[in-house]
Amino acid sequence: MSSAMVNQGLQPADIINNVEELLQKYLQVPKKTYPRALALSAGSIKYHQVELQGGRDTGDIIDGVAENLRTIADELERGYGSEIDNAFHQHDSNLNQYGTFRLAAENLLSNIQTPILQLGAVFELCKRYTSAYPAFSGDGIIEQHAVRYIRDHFTPDGTWKPERN
Repeated sequence: MSSAMVNQGLQPADIINNVEELLQKYLQVPKKTYPRALALSAGSIKYHQVELQGGRDTGDIIDGVAENLRTIADELERGYGSEIDNAFHQHDSNLNQYGTFRLAAENLLSNIQTPILQLGAVFELCKRYTSAYPAFSGDGIIEQHAVRYIRDHFTPDGTWKPERN
């Protein structure tokens, strides 16, 4: 990862700057990993500290990033599980078409206010599709849709830019 995630945990800009790598890590996060009480402060999640040493990843850093992604997944499930289920099931079989993926993401993100959770929700749509349709997920198209959506609809600092109708 090239982003400086020193003494501040995983931030929305870190996800934007490392979207492909972090999406792949997110897809490997087990669902409902373990119960925990998340510390919420001023509407944002306090993440575990992740540091880069010498500008290179270490096993600890990868573990720290994975822990941050688990925290995001857990918070999404706890706070927005039914909204994610609805967005997924409303469009599930057609999410492999970018227009449908974009529409599902727009509907879902309009209900979520925290930028890092909005980014996580895009990852979660992708994860739910790859879990539900593993036979159709080998081509990586759904991952490409998630990356494209994030690049097209989020600013470099992680602010969501909804579609203008």
